[in-house]
Amino acid sequence: MPGVLGRHEGEVAVYGKLRVPVRENPSHPRLPPAHAQRVAQSSLLALGALDKQGRPWTTLLGGEAGFTRAVAENVLGIEGLVDSKEDPVMKAIWEGNVERDVVKGEGKLMSGLSIEPMTRDRVKFAGRMVVAARADGGKVQLGMQIEECIGNCPKYINKRRIVPKVPGFGNNGNRRVVKGLPLSEEAVKLLSKADMMFLSSEHAVDGMDTNHRGGAAGFMRLERNDDQGVSLVYPEFSGNMLYSTLGNLHTNPAVGVIVPDLETSDALFLTGHATILYGAEAGAVLSRSNLAVRIAVSDAVFIKSHLSFHTSDEGVEFSPYNPPIRRLLTEADVPLVDSGRVEITAKLVGREELTRSVNRYQFVLEGDAVKQDELMWRAGQYVTLDFEEELNIGFAHMNDDDPQSLNEDYKRTFTISNVPGAKTMEITAKLHGPVTRFLAKHPLRVPLSVPVLGFGGQEAFSLSAGLDKAGEVVFVAGGVGITPLLAQAPDILARLGRPGNSKKLSVLWSLRRDEVGLAADSFRRSEGLAAVTKVFLTGEKVTEEDEAETLRGLGAEVRERRMGEADLRQWRGKGLGFFACASGGMLVRIQGWLEGERLVWEEFAY
Repeated sequence: MPGVLGRHEGEVAVYGKLRVPVRENPSHPRLPPAHAQRVAQSSLLALGALDKQGRPWTTLLGGEAGFTRAVAENVLGIEGLVDSKEDPVMKAIWEGNVERDVVKGEGKLMSGLSIEPMTRDRVKFAGRMVVAARADGGKVQLGMQIEECIGNCPKYINKRRIVPKVPGFGNNGNRRVVKGLPLSEEAVKLLSKADMMFLSSEHAVDGMDTNHRGGAAGFMRLERNDDQGVSLVYPEFSGNMLYSTLGNLHTNPAVGVIVPDLETSDALFLTGHATILYGAEAGAVLSRSNLAVRIAVSDAVFIKSHLSFHTSDEGVEFSPYNPPIRRLLTEADVPLVDSGRVEITAKLVGREELTRSVNRYQFVLEGDAVKQDELMWRAGQYVTLDFEEELNIGFAHMNDDDPQSLNEDYKRTFTISNVPGAKTMEITAKLHGPVTRFLAKHPLRVPLSVPVLGFGGQEAFSLSAGLDKAGEVVFVAGGVGITPLLAQAPDILARLGRPGNSKKLSVLWSLRRDEVGLAADSFRRSEGLAAVTKVFLTGEKVTEEDEAETLRGLGAEVRERRMGEADLRQWRGKGLGFFACASGGMLVRIQGWLEGERLVWEEFAY
């Protein structure tokens, strides 16, 4: 049975902040054989230690499984290749004993986390260093007395195979060490694509803790990086509700982080102080977040080709539990409505099926802040709605049938597709995820009102402003990515139709055949839109009707193939304004096709 170690004051405080009951600590006060076996089967090991200044650092060892194993009762032996003269954890171990190859632990606190990405298994442990030895070629041996350990769940571990390699401090010459702040360009690039990190923290009585945080590539956001300071923010996803790391950070904000690049074997080491952001405080920094951590970095070391392993050519299988990227609010416009000060609700009053997968919804805005003669949004902007009260069913530790539900906040941002009005708002959305499925099925006879969290959107995504600046704009859309144009189209088309006008609008729209109903409706509602639009139809025929002829009959030019780079060539290099709105994969392609052009883009995801 697990030993009952109790919870320290920091952990209890975090439970209180989150308003959840305190859970008993299930950690073992030793190293059970089953856990020792799991450690031995792991190909990665994160280690945390404190330097003489009391700053925590974290490093990452790895290679063939078996490099960490039990060598005595409650003692782990660790062997690896690491540069003990540059690696911050190794420097902390040998601090004051630089000339010696063997040092005794003398009770030095350490913590670790073994992890096997292929099976998504991990075991966390903490204790004290017994002995450390190093030899030529970067060989290091460590002995660690284990005082506490626990197996952790597999969520947010991205599956990949680890392959040993000769690190950069060998004879291959691929070596570069950058110390201090602000972060170098290489370090910033590493952060932007990282999908995992390891962090170590300390409690004055309970010792150290090392754990893993993972997600989609780029889940950590660099908030600031200049001579005045460096800080990053990451979201705390739904976990096992033990809050060991957060509890430590509550009492002692010192934290040490390693961010590895498992393709290049580069490593970024950070140490600094963490601030836990709860509720609205988190949401004011990181989109769609109610729990996040900000790290103010006080020192950093970037080491190129430092790790003695890398990912195999098989690539990465991302965890199905990874939520979508949550961006800093500074990466987008601040909403026009401050939901903390005013209350606005959106009442569902109508629904139209445009295709089997695309619906248009009508809402009436209600609340004291809604004025009959005052516009609530501008054409092309979005609204953020909160469906949590309707859809949230509470906490679940794991849910393999619907892994995304664990971190689901049920807040959604939709582009408003009608011309701005005081009270009536339309949203055109594709069925994708719990919120749009809920809206599609909700009986209209049953009242439904949801909170409006805000209106917003890039000022730069104004086609009218683009026309003023460039004289001609090109709008590239994929599927329902046409919606930012729909609200702007009446004004833009009226402007283009004035006598003496020299401005031009061209629309390239990629559509599946089963989405033709959306295009037909859009062309009928916005007179003149079809005449400036080239539609690219893909997919199999879904009806006897000739979809291409339907759209041609409305005035559009139609190509029955995929849109390609060549289709944009005639507009490139002329200083025009380009606008794009599409889902992830297509948007990336568009950005590549228009590299070097003045492109304003939005991505849609429900």
